[in-house]
Order: sequence, then structure tokens, then C-alpha cells
Amino acid sequence: MPRPKERLNRKEDIIKSAKKLFRENGLEKTTVDDIAQHVGISKGSIYLDFKSKEDIFFSIIEEYLETQFKKFITAGKNSKPPYLEALKELLINDVLSVYDLAGEGYQNCEALIYTNPEIKMKLNNLLLKWADYSVELIQKAIDNKEISADLSAQKIAKLIEISTIGFYPPYNCNMYYSKDILCDLGEEEFKEQLKDDVSTYLKLFFMGLMKK
Repeated sequence: MPRPKERLNRKEDIIKSAKKLFRENGLEKTTVDDIAQHVGISKGSIYLDFKSKEDIFFSIIEEYLETQFKKFITAGKNSKPPYLEALKELLINDVLSVYDLAGEGYQNCEALIYTNPEIKMKLNNLLLKWADYSVELIQKAIDNKEISADLSAQKIAKLIEISTIGFYPPYNCNMYYSKDILCDLGEEEFKEQLKDDVSTYLKLFFMGLMKK
């Protein structure tokens, strides 16, 4: 018999259990019954907080994205010149954190943002905000005369997002990061190569933006 849960903690417990079950069994194979049983509540209690299993999933994803957005906002406000260097470090760290996320398994809810086209499309409006948060740093670089004032911060942010997509999973879509080709590399070696590649790319990209 499921034990009752206080209203105060129920939603948090549901999300925590769903994260674990989605990661272990996958989104498709996990049912609302599974989540309710794991939490120790009735199936009906799940629907007091969520409309469906997908609603739980997207709550997890939105929570993750908002956390990431806050990191970008904080970095933008606390950064010191040169701002292009600050932006480069922020982008490198983002690539590496997503690599670690995907390394936990593609069933990881957050990793599905990058590996599942249908989910990515549903989150499109949220994901478009991602580039907006780098605009502040780019604008600071323009104001600091690191970048020509003729260039638009919004345009640069858009081009960065488009051009760095190959550094994000699924890595098997990029032959340079295919496990078949890089089969001799361990996880840490692969990560170091990814870090070196994205660092080199951003250095070259930003060289083209720097004011002469």
C-alpha cells in the first residue's frame, strides 16, 4: 500500500524519482505507475501535480535549462575584460559540461535535449534564449572596443550558436568525434581533444571579430 506524501514535498519527490527512472530505464519504458510506486504514492496523486509523464519530463528539462541560463547570466554580469576571453571560457565550459552530461548515458533526461530531434524541436523557444544570454558579453566586448561597432551582438551570438553545434552530442553525427574513428581514445582523452578543438575554433572565430 503506497504511503501518503505531504503536499509540500510530493512534487519534488516525483521529479527526483522520475529523473532516476528515466536515466535507468529510458523515457519510453518508464510509466507513471513506475514513478508513483518509486515515490510511494498513488498514481492519482501524480496527476495532482502533472498532467502526464511527458509533463514531468519537460519539467525536469525546463529546470535544467533555467539553471544553465542562470550560469550564463551570472557570468555575463560578473565577467571582467577582455570580454571575448570570458565568453570563450564560458562556451568551452558549456561544451564540456554537456559532454559530461551525455557521458552519463543518452537516456539521461537532459542529454535528450541534444540527442532527440523531436524533443529539441518542442524546446525550441527555450533553446533560442541560449544565444540571447551570450549577447550581453558580446555587447560588452563591442563597448570595450574588442569588436568593431559595425557588428551586431545578436548576429554574432547567432553565428556562434550555429557554428559550434558540431561540438555538442550526438557526437556520432560528426565523423571527427565518431567512436569508430576515435576508438583508441579513452573518455578523458576524448574530452581533452574536444576541449582543444572547441578552444582552437573559438580562438580563430574571435580573431576575425577583434578590432584591428
